[in-house]
Order: sequence, then C-alpha cells, then structure tokens
Amino acid sequence: MADISQSEDHATPIDWDKATQIDVPVEVPADGVVEASNSPTSFALRANASDVTDYARQGSDLVLTMRQGGVTRIKDFFAHGADFNRLVFVDGGQVQVADLSALPALAGDGVTDAQAVAATSAPESGSSGGSLVPILGGLALGAVGIKALNGSSSSGDTTPPAAPSAHVNDADANGRINASGTAEPGARITVTWPDETTAISSADQNGNWSIESSTVQTSGVVKVTATDAAGHESAPATLTYTDATAPTQAVQITAASADGDAADAVSGTLSAPLGAHEHVLVLRDGEVIGTATVSGTDWAYGPSAADLLTPGPLHTYTAEVEDAAGNRGPISGHYTVNIQPGNTQAVVGSGLNDTFQTLNAEGGEVAIDGRGGNDTFQLASGAYHVKLVYTLLTPADATGGNGSDVAIGFHVGNGSTAANADLIDLSQLLPATATAADIGDYVSVTASGANTVIAVNLKGDGAAQPAPLLTLNDVHTSLAELMANQQIVV
Repeated sequence: MADISQSEDHATPIDWDKATQIDVPVEVPADGVVEASNSPTSFALRANASDVTDYARQGSDLVLTMRQGGVTRIKDFFAHGADFNRLVFVDGGQVQVADLSALPALAGDGVTDAQAVAATSAPESGSSGGSLVPILGGLALGAVGIKALNGSSSSGDTTPPAAPSAHVNDADANGRINASGTAEPGARITVTWPDETTAISSADQNGNWSIESSTVQTSGVVKVTATDAAGHESAPATLTYTDATAPTQAVQITAASADGDAADAVSGTLSAPLGAHEHVLVLRDGEVIGTATVSGTDWAYGPSAADLLTPGPLHTYTAEVEDAAGNRGPISGHYTVNIQPGNTQAVVGSGLNDTFQTLNAEGGEVAIDGRGGNDTFQLASGAYHVKLVYTLLTPADATGGNGSDVAIGFHVGNGSTAANADLIDLSQLLPATATAADIGDYVSVTASGANTVIAVNLKGDGAAQPAPLLTLNDVHTSLAELMANQQIVV
C-alpha cells in the first residue's frame, strides 16, 4: 500500500534547509519514463496526491497512474531500497510525502488516494534529504502541471536572480528554435516559445544553458526566465525570433488545365509531407492564384469563380511550399499549357523538370525549348507542327545539359506535306560540322519496347555510348525515316 503522511513519522525526512539544490531538470519524454540517479533524490510533483489513482512497484521501478490520464514510470526508483528516494507532492501550502516502503511488487495494488492519502504540512528541517529533481510535463495534470519543489532556504534569500542572457537562432535549419545563454549557476531556465509552449533547461556550474524547441516554430517572441534554488524567478529576457528557414520539400506538378479549359485545375506531389504551418502555393504565370489542398504527399488546387480564364491562352503553372513566416521552398518545374500556333517565340522551360501541353489547333508551327531538366511534352493532335528545340547548354554534358525528355503524342510524317508532323531541331546542339550525310555519327535511333529512343554523341567520334536525349512514347520509327521526312533538323 502507498501511504501518504507526515514525513517526521518516517525514516530520513527531507531536510528543507539543505534541499535547495536542483539537479539538471529532465522532461518526461513521450514514453513517460524518467530515470532515477545513484544519488538520493526527492521527486517533487507540483500536484496533489489525489491526482494519483494507483501506485505500482514493478521490479525496481515506480509506476504512477494519474486521474486525468497518463502513466509515468520512475525507473530504478527502488534500486537502492525503499527509503533511498522520495516521492513528494506540493499543492499550494500543502506538502505530502509518500511512504512507498510497503508497496507490493505487483502490476498495481489497487490502492487509491482516497484510501491511503493524509494531507500534511511541510516536514521539519534538520535531517538529510538529497537533491531535488523536478519531473516536468508528461503527466496529464491540466493547468496544475508538475514543477520542481524548492526548499525554503535558511539563508533568508529573498532576492531574485538577474534575468538570464539569451540568444536564439535555427542553427541546424530544422525549423526548431535553438536558445542558449548564461544565468546564475544551477538556476532552472524556463523558455516560452512563440507558440506559447514552454521548455525547461538548467544552467550548469559555469552558468551556461541551452535548449531546442521540441516542435517547429514560426516568427515571434521568445521569453526566458531563471529560477534560483530558493524559488525566486527573474524578470524575463525577451527576444524576437525571425524564422528564416525555408521549407525543403520538392514540389512536382503532374496535371494542369489544358486544351481550352476555362478555369485552373492543378495537382501534383510532394517529396515529403508538409510540416507545421506549411502550405502549397500555386502560381500561374508567376503570380500566386491560391493554396492547394494537401493529403499526405498529394496536393490539388481546384478552380473557383475568381480563377476563371479566357479559353485558349498559354499559361505556365508552378508550385512551391511556403511556411507561416513567408519562407518559400524550391519552386517546381514549369507546367505550360495551351501551347498553340501563333506564339511568335519559342516556349521556354525553366531548366527543371518541366511539362508542356499543346492545344488542338489548325495550321502553323510552335517551338518548345525545354532548356534542361527531364521534360515531358504532351502533344495534341492538332494539324500543326510542334518543333522540339535543343541547344548546347553544358558542353561537357553528354546531352549538352538537356537531360532526357519524353514526348507523348509525337506524330511521324513528312514535314513538308503532313500538317501534323512534329520536328526535332538539333541544329543548335550538334557541332556546326555535322551534316545530314554524317548524321549517323551523332544521332542514333533505336527501339525500346513500344517506344523509340533518340540518343546523341555530341563528339561524333563513335568512342562514347550515345546518351538518351528524347524518348518518343508509343512510336516506332528509325533515323532513316525521320531524316527522309525532314523531321530531324541539323
């Protein structure tokens, strides 16, 4: 049975004159386990004993079940005997000390506070008590919480410590605030983060302290106080934290409005789930048009009345993750839609993994230059030519810096007579000495399942394996056919 009574009725009562040292505070982690040290320790709970509904001795551990939910295990509490450590409750002016010496080694003795607890006044001073280690957080005690028990020092100390020095940053760029500074040696440090949650640290023998917030924080005020061994709290040190850490998720657009749709509808994926206070921004032609709905690593932005478009014009969509401080992560590749004849200049990509969708139309030609990245060309069945343009971006790269692209809906046909025959312009990628007569030294065209792969050897010397430049999905053709059709431009 767990008995709560006056400490003077039991062996080794706490010496309140000497119990002014506070060891390094420990927060109860998510698993609810606190480890006892090899020194006599009074575990002081800022609570009433009635908050405990069951005491259990499991091996050398003490297990407390709380009335408002939650279980905390003090590991090795009984490792040095039943009287080595103490469990103390502090509730206003009332102090209760639990006698756990007769607690049976069972999974729970069924003894509740109503049966076993008797309120007492503070124990008398004058005997050895050991250091005080606070159990912080972890137990569901509502606003009561659990804090350190501070003895009333016989020195008559009534002077609060000076406000601690402090500075804050996000040195490891993980979105959590790193706070550190100096204070009175041994002082308990309480840090209040911008979201109003708190964390506890302790100044070491040299007065140094440091702690990191357990969750991602946004910009705001950080307050730090120091509490000395006599329980006096300093004035707060107040700092302004500015979140300058950008999100890291990569964003990809996998679908967007096309083919004359009159409203935006954009969707895609994320490389990792969003963090706290983060969202996905969707941009059209460089301007933010809204925030996507996110489920795991999938996101979608649906049309609204404010986003109605005039059918047909070319638009380029991008997306990126933004946090509450306005920091934006890496931007997605371009997703350009409604490409059609009438564009006087080539449609140019971002250099990332872009997607281009052409619009059904009649007559003329449109040029698309992906400008690097592994691009996707979604070509409509309109009666006009789409010219895929490749330029030499990085001479040392096997494809000249163009990546390896995919064309869906590429139309094979005579470039002079077939209105929908698509073209591949290599004139700005291959050396000026390359001609139609020796094109086989620079370009290879091979079948790969249902597809055709166009690869290049920019040196034209046959020494290097040709690098895949463009895959034509669901197309079977050859270099001879493409050259005869004038669909490869050199």
